[in-house]
Amino acid sequence: MSTTLIKSVQSYTDHGKLQIQLVSQIQNRPVQGAKISISYTGAPGQPLEQLRTNSSGQTETIGRTTLFGI
Repeated sequence: MSTTLIKSVQSYTDHGKLQIQLVSQIQNRPVQGAKISISYTGAPGQPLEQLRTNSSGQTETIGRTTLFGI
């Protein structure tokens, strides 16, 4: 049963959109200029995408075509 679930999850791993919002833990204020690297777990030194947060602590929204060039 778990094998079916894993296959199902894996078939949807490259779909969707992502936007990150970063705030400080102490004052809950936006963090501007933070560098965010997105990579596969097995290849952390080879980022698929690198983003920076804006003055609101948010990155641009990226999707499947941005990450994988499809």
